[in-house]
Amino acid sequence: MQYTTNQTEEFMVKEGKDVAQLFSPFFEETTCIHQENTYVAQNKKYTSKIQIFHKNKQKLYTFSHFLPKNCSFLQEKSFIKAYHKAHLYWALKKFFHTSFAWGALTGIHPTMVVRKLIQQGFSKQKIVHQLHSVYGVSHQKIKMLFQIIKTQGALQVPANHVHLYIHIPFCPSKCMYCSFLAEELCTQKHALQKYILYIKQDILNALWVIKQQNLTLQSIYFGGGTPTTLSAEQLEDVLSILPNNIPEFTVEAGRPDTITKEKLQVLKNYGVTRICINPQTMHNQTLQTIGRWHTAEQIKEAKLLAQPFGFEINTDLIAGLPNETEAMFASTLQQVLALKPHQITVHTLSVKKGSPLEKLQPTPTHTKRMVTRAYAYLTKHHYKPYYMYKQKNMFDHQENIGYTKTKPCLFNVHTMEECASVIACGAGAISKRVALETGKIERLAQPKDITLYQNRFEELMQKRAEFFNKKL
Repeated sequence: MQYTTNQTEEFMVKEGKDVAQLFSPFFEETTCIHQENTYVAQNKKYTSKIQIFHKNKQKLYTFSHFLPKNCSFLQEKSFIKAYHKAHLYWALKKFFHTSFAWGALTGIHPTMVVRKLIQQGFSKQKIVHQLHSVYGVSHQKIKMLFQIIKTQGALQVPANHVHLYIHIPFCPSKCMYCSFLAEELCTQKHALQKYILYIKQDILNALWVIKQQNLTLQSIYFGGGTPTTLSAEQLEDVLSILPNNIPEFTVEAGRPDTITKEKLQVLKNYGVTRICINPQTMHNQTLQTIGRWHTAEQIKEAKLLAQPFGFEINTDLIAGLPNETEAMFASTLQQVLALKPHQITVHTLSVKKGSPLEKLQPTPTHTKRMVTRAYAYLTKHHYKPYYMYKQKNMFDHQENIGYTKTKPCLFNVHTMEECASVIACGAGAISKRVALETGKIERLAQPKDITLYQNRFEELMQKRAEFFNKKL
């Protein structure tokens, strides 16, 4: 689908293309043209004239919306951006008689749209109207957004608080949907031991930056990859240099075939409070298809093994996996619920560039109903949605959403709501500075390639120290 606009503003071009992309997989040979975009400042009226051509059919649509009174220049720009997208969405929706649950909200953080409207003084009724009647968001998704914000509570994070992220880019095998530069452990054991030497120095440097900048460490998140590909001795080697008594300390133990009693004891000894055991599905045939060499039974065994240690336990599931039916997904939900995890995260399958899944070009089916079923089933069993985000190329334009029965994971909430800084260690890790008073956010990424990360190590440590030293 081709899209053009008569305006030269970058956001108009980008946001219009984002909306057109929603429809492009279904309707090729289509051209959308914003023929005219006008804004009358005197009465705050924004109007779009949009012409759509598809094969031998064409139609011109006109939409108008009034911006709220007394909004600032920056707020005007924000509303014009939103209406520009919304008008194109409604034109395509009317032309093709096709709609999507998130409407014109193509960004990855829909909750931030709601929070912004709350901050601008909108009532709940007006926000619902804006989301549904302007953006085209379904009532079910709107309800979920308000539930998430309620569960999260007020996000009043002190400016000097920071999260520490540690990245281990090694896995037992490569999942077909994964685009990360994660090394398969079976062929890279020597590389893992060398990586540990660098990640320890990386962590020590990060802790030094935290001390120098007088920052308070809120949480530690040990992600990957699969951190529990490390042996018990290697885990202890890394964890022993970290501070004790951190209120929230998460380790991804995603593959059950990497979990042992010895490793769990090491995690407990060094203050880990939460682990992630990620089945993705409870069907062995699907596990084999997607490149995971463990079984559903091993998931159950890992949960039983971890239970006496008293960790908070999260499990990850994926809706839309190849050849999975709605009944299979429902069975996975039931089996995982029987394990009584504290949190369950339901991801929608996303076809990522560079992943083996991209070559197969799977056709999305049932995914919307799977995600809807998960929401209904988990909320019925008293799990509350507490964070969510969207990605490009997600099946049926759904979302990833975390549910909890206990207190929300602060790292997940603060990183997804962009309200706290993160200092990140390891190849491919991305540090983030957040200035709450201005809303400004800056990121600093380290190379994904492990060899490049190691070769440029001293330079990277200096850059990160300077990144956290400068004013935003």
